[in-house]
Amino acid sequence: MRAEANYIKTISEGSLTLDLTSVGNKATINIFDMSGRLMLNTIVDGGNVQEVNISSLPQKGIYLLQVKAGSIVAAQKFKR
Repeated sequence: MRAEANYIKTISEGSLTLDLTSVGNKATINIFDMSGRLMLNTIVDGGNVQEVNISSLPQKGIYLLQVKAGSIVAAQKFKR
């Protein structure tokens, strides 16, 4: 099932703080650039607030955050 969600809590210079309190045990975090290229992939614990290191992403740009947890796939754009 695809869903729109607001998982992004804050964006700072080198990290993305995600509110995953509504997500189950594990979540796969994918970040794509706007051409569809996978820029970051990580697995995090759900059920709490997580910080994801985005310092490897180019400084400026628009990205797509994808959160996969069980049968849920949610996406959200963000600007860095």
